[in-house]
Amino acid sequence: MAAGFGFWGGVQAQSAILTAKEVYRKPLTGLAGKEIRIVDLSIPPGGTSPAHRHPGDTFVYVIDGEVQVGIDENTPISAKAGEVVHEPPMSLHKSTLNPSKTDKAHAIAIMIIDADKQSTVAPGHTEH
Repeated sequence: MAAGFGFWGGVQAQSAILTAKEVYRKPLTGLAGKEIRIVDLSIPPGGTSPAHRHPGDTFVYVIDGEVQVGIDENTPISAKAGEVVHEPPMSLHKSTLNPSKTDKAHAIAIMIIDADKQSTVAPGHTEH
């Protein structure tokens, strides 16, 4: 298990507010040095993630519930089951909030990323 909230370069990370588990990783055909990573996210009622960045394009697909994704200085984007939010590479991902007080949210993060990069880096990290 990786330390803290992922800065999940490894298989899984967990905190009291969000559970993230990498469930798939594979090199992409025709895109040298790139791979796809899929991370399963479970967010308890009222839970949120700490601020972080992803070095590659990240797509958050909501399976159950609703999430509000805060990116850079923009107004948080709300997404319900069946909807997708895109996070551009190295944007400041302020949080993934489950606004429900009673139901957990379930989503997957799909990342297209350089194979030699961690999936998630600290918010102060700005290099690609």
